Amino acid sequence: MSVVRLARALDEQVRRFARALGGARRGEVTGVHQARVASRRLREILPVAAWAGSGDLADDVRRVTQVLGPVRELDVTRGYLDDAATRHAWQAPVVAHLREGLARDRRARLAVATAALRQQSTKQMLRDARRVVRDLAAAGDKAAWERRLDRRRRKRAKALGASLNDLGTLYVPARLHAVRIAAKKLRYSLEADRAIRRSAVTSDIRALESAQETLGHLHDLQILQELLHRAAREPGATRALMAQLHRMSAELEGECRTLHAQVLARAGRWLLLATRQAAR
Repeated sequence: MSVVRLARALDEQVRRFARALGGARRGEVTGVHQARVASRRLREILPVAAWAGSGDLADDVRRVTQVLGPVRELDVTRGYLDDAATRHAWQAPVVAHLREGLARDRRARLAVATAALRQQSTKQMLRDARRVVRDLAAAGDKAAWERRLDRRRRKRAKALGASLNDLGTLYVPARLHAVRIAAKKLRYSLEADRAIRRSAVTSDIRALESAQETLGHLHDLQILQELLHRAAREPGATRALMAQLHRMSAELEGECRTLHAQVLARAGRWLLLATRQAAR
C-alpha cells in the first residue's frame, strides 16, 4: 500500500471535514449532516495511519460526531414529520404543534453543540490533522498500515455478521438498530479500503448503502413514533390530541412493519457480504 495514497485519502477527508464544520457551526442542516459524515470517514482512516498524535485527534473528531448527533437527529425527524404529514393527511394544527417543539429542541441542542465545538478548538484539531498528513507524506511504506486496514475491515464485517445472526424474525427495534450501525461502520471501512488501496469493493459499498437506506428509514420512523408518544404524555395534552397522536403512531407502525419485512428478506444477502469481507 502506498503511503502517498494513504496520505492523500487522509488529506481529502480532512478537507471535507474542515469545509463541513463551517456550515455546522452556523447551524445549517446540510452542514451538520456533512460534518457528521466527514467525521466518521476521518475516524475510519486515522487509526490506519496510527501516526504520532492521530489517536488523540481521533478522539477529538469522535466528540464532534457525538455533539452534532442530537442536532442531526432532530433535523431528520423534522423532515420525516413533514413527509408523513403529507402521506397520511395529518391535521395541520397537530403537525404545527410538533414542529414547534422540534424547533425549540433544535435551538437548545445546537447551542450545546456549538459551545462544545468552540471549547474544543476545532482550528487546533484541523492543524493536528494536517500535521499527521504531512508526516505521513514524508514517511516510507509500512506493512503495518495494511494490516491495520485489514483488521478493521474484518472486525467491522464480523460485527455486522453477529448483529444479523442476532436479528431473528421478531420486530425488535434494538436489534435492527444494531444491524444499521454495524452496516454503516463496515461501509465506511470499505470506503477507506477503496480510497487507500483501490480495492474492488464498490458493489459491496453500494449494497451497504442500500441496507443503510432501508434500516435508516425504519430507524427514523421509530424516532418519529417516539416523538408522538412523548407529545401524547405532555401535561397539557387533551384527549382529542392524544387520540390523534395515537392514530398517527399506528400509521407509522404499519410502515415500520413493512420495512421490517424488507429487512428480513434482504438479511441473508447482507450476511453473505459480511462473511465474505470477514474472510478476505
